Amino acid sequence: MTEAEMVAFLRSHGHGVLSLPDDGDVYSIPVSFGYADEEDVVYLYLNRFGEESTKLDLLLRTDRASIVAYEVGSREKWRSVSLTGELRDLGSTTSRTSTTDLANKQYIREIMSENAWFPEFADDAEEINESRVFMLVVDEMTGRQGEAYL
Repeated sequence: MTEAEMVAFLRSHGHGVLSLPDDGDVYSIPVSFGYADEEDVVYLYLNRFGEESTKLDLLLRTDRASIVAYEVGSREKWRSVSLTGELRDLGSTTSRTSTTDLANKQYIREIMSENAWFPEFADDAEEINESRVFMLVVDEMTGRQGEAYL
């Protein structure tokens, strides 16, 4: 895929799989994201449900992550874009002491609303105890596609 094709794909597919290091293992989870192509960064809102959250605990312990966004229509009609980069914790979405100021929070909301996809991932019994914003600064982007796109 060309860089323009990868950017267009990411802007239209705001969901994928986030992979994080976990003591010599890999922890992967589906996520929704906003891609800001002008900065080449991905924004993520991640929540802690209940008292424990493996993903937030791992995110707070690492500075590297990968995301793969993909779509599969058939054996010949598929595309994927893999992103790897530096992970930065921008703080709580509600904290006044967050590292992101009000203008940046609004900008991130706009990026997220442009292409993030928010699934119904919590039932009424689960309470969100914490919500944080993370930014993946992309330093490597690769794209692949099936024969139908060639």
